[in-house]
Amino acid sequence: MNSYKKIQFPHNGDVASFLLSPPLGRALESGFFHEQFTSLTFLELLRPGDTVIDVGACVGYYSLLSFAAMRGQGRILAFEPNPQTYVRLARHIAANGASCIMAFNAALSDKVGAGRILANSQDIGLSRVLGAEDTVGQEDAVFPCTSLCLDDLVEDLQLTTIRLMKIDAEGHEQHVMKGAHRTLSRRLPDYVVCEINRGELLRNGFGEIPLRKTFEEYGYQTELINNVGVDLCGGRNRKPYPLPEVVETNTVFNLLFRRVP
Repeated sequence: MNSYKKIQFPHNGDVASFLLSPPLGRALESGFFHEQFTSLTFLELLRPGDTVIDVGACVGYYSLLSFAAMRGQGRILAFEPNPQTYVRLARHIAANGASCIMAFNAALSDKVGAGRILANSQDIGLSRVLGAEDTVGQEDAVFPCTSLCLDDLVEDLQLTTIRLMKIDAEGHEQHVMKGAHRTLSRRLPDYVVCEINRGELLRNGFGEIPLRKTFEEYGYQTELINNVGVDLCGGRNRKPYPLPEVVETNTVFNLLFRRVP
């Protein structure tokens, strides 16, 4: 039987909470947010009734944070391709009674079909979708996975508004965006939080600058979200991050793309 810990935080003059099972990570065990400044960005932007897309949901932290922030009033689509991690995601959704979270054991990409995912035994959050030409070792844990396109789901579900999309795809971000071309062209979502892992982007033949240029072409402005332990924003939660500025850091970090009115 899983044991769960209540994660509580003040929000809009009240206390919001959700349940997670161990291991929680150092920050949550110490009573702080996971990725503090990114979490605060979620709380700043989300309102009851919003729609959230969580790409690379892992065990569901950001989906559940969104669920709690919106008081269960909204819609959350959570995508996690690693079958082992998806089991924990599904358990967390059930433990919280979070019926507004629709979970998919699938990756988002630019094509619908079958693929492969490489599971990271040291950190389940670092599992990644493999390309057709990627080779793996005999001891690597590789699982089949299904790939979906966001455009198809948005149209099938008749989504007319999307407040926030989070993309944490370990270098697969450009493929996610290609599969969301029609959605992005409709000026959705309002905001995108996207992880920048320069090493994984390069492994997939992309880079930070081309990714940011693509978002700009879709009508977004960019903000750099601060990191705990490595101050990227001069003490602020976020700061403007226009091209061609490139922050000097070896850490993985998150960006906020804000739709220009």
